[in-house]
Amino acid sequence: VLDRVQPYTPGGGTVLYVSEHDYIYASSPDRHQGGTPNIAGAIALAESLNFLSAAGLDNVRQHEVELTEYALNRLKDVPEINILGDIPAGNRLGVITFNIGELSNGLVADILNHEGAIATRNGRFCAHPYLSFLLGRNDSEEIIDRLRRGEKFDIGGAVRISFGIFNTESEVDDVVDNLKMIANRKWKAKYDDDSAYFDCKGVQLSAS
Repeated sequence: VLDRVQPYTPGGGTVLYVSEHDYIYASSPDRHQGGTPNIAGAIALAESLNFLSAAGLDNVRQHEVELTEYALNRLKDVPEINILGDIPAGNRLGVITFNIGELSNGLVADILNHEGAIATRNGRFCAHPYLSFLLGRNDSEEIIDRLRRGEKFDIGGAVRISFGIFNTESEVDDVVDNLKMIANRKWKAKYDDDSAYFDCKGVQLSAS
């Protein structure tokens, strides 16, 4: 019954897939969990704006551009990486979206998280049609048909890293080192593939 009801609060977490002309909601309970209002986030946003104003937005932007340019240059050390969007650092935000060869974006994000303590965003970033465009895919209708038949599979996506005023070149180096490790398939843990998600088995992180 719940799977036939229109979600009260549609959001990025309530859908399986979105094309230019159609969409597939997730099964319950996910389809009805658009999220609670981010009250603490609203308060934090106000304080963040005060902090950025005191730091000076020109200084923040300069740091962001310099760090993004540094990261784009360092990522050239990993030839297996395909960066989505050929935009110079001065014309983009501090965000870089990429894939590593044919590796699943979910696997890459999980390895970075579990073995590098590096938080990323992966998937389609609530922008399914645009990701299909960037990935050069035109199979949206086929994906929707398969999802409606109840199939579970990797719909494709990418991994996204981003930079803020608190990030450093040393942290970029750490990300690149971990991406090299992944590109060379030298991760330590076992990751069980469940078509679209990966379950990490047996990794132990250093406390340092």
